Amino acid sequence: ISKTFRVFNPEVDYDQKDADGEECSLGVVLRALRNEGGIQAVILYNPSNAAAMILRFYTACLGLRAVLDLTEWYEYSDLPSLRAVAEVFFRMNLSYRLYSRMILISEYLYNHYRPPIGRVIPPLAGSDMVLRKERAKLEGDEPLRIFYAGFPGKKDRIDLLIGWLTEVSLPFPVQLILAGPKINQISDFAVERDGLEIVALGPIDREAVFNLYAECHISAIIRDDARYERAGFPTKSVEGWSFGVPALVMSHASFALRAFEYGAAIAIESENPVSSLESILKGLYMDKERLSAMSESALRLVADHHSVESYVDVVKEVLL
Repeated sequence: ISKTFRVFNPEVDYDQKDADGEECSLGVVLRALRNEGGIQAVILYNPSNAAAMILRFYTACLGLRAVLDLTEWYEYSDLPSLRAVAEVFFRMNLSYRLYSRMILISEYLYNHYRPPIGRVIPPLAGSDMVLRKERAKLEGDEPLRIFYAGFPGKKDRIDLLIGWLTEVSLPFPVQLILAGPKINQISDFAVERDGLEIVALGPIDREAVFNLYAECHISAIIRDDARYERAGFPTKSVEGWSFGVPALVMSHASFALRAFEYGAAIAIESENPVSSLESILKGLYMDKERLSAMSESALRLVADHHSVESYVDVVKEVLL
């Protein structure tokens, strides 16, 4: 835990893409809490097991409110060592339970902890991406553009999506645009076919990602039916919705339950994904009005449930 904290200077504009704060030790944080006046509450974002325990007791001694902000639960099978497995096990089942105040990203995490003072707050649309109405409309015989932004790791199954896209039979072109992965990182499964173009852009800046959302018709977030999926809530889904881009997800996607209700997400059936995806893409391409309606639904979803203004009072309930 020697370098798991970051200090942010209030005089720095952290909207800049390269401003991430300065790394510091736990000791620096403890001294700041002890010496700085005016601090009433401390928010800990996914802290390590040791940091969570130390800061819980330290803030109690100082009479400060400690709030845990929790956004994920790693799969043990994805961790690189037994030490990492032990770290995640103890933080999720021991040290985090010391906190009575929690901000949780999903209902799954809320139901796991049932904190006395806890609220579920999903990812929110930032001020730089809220409800941008300039977005692509599918016209003529142009390709249907599917967009993925991020670094898949073991969470996002881009390999499955590409495999399914190579098997579907479509009478129109499809373009899969990937922002994050480089072509050499997906070369093992990125097999193009007639009518399918895969564009791997590699890492690009935030503004370029936003521009691509505005140019694409649907975003893809394909995840396994696993605990990490149920516990988390991908920020990229809200980014897409804020641009009026509906999400293509699996039928078990727990984060998309409200989006299904709004008509801002469409589900691939796990039992027969190829035929399900083929039916979805044909339906969207042939019924362009439906795609436009889903776009409007995505904007409405963000306005109703993912705007900062919607959660000001909720945050106050946890902090005060």
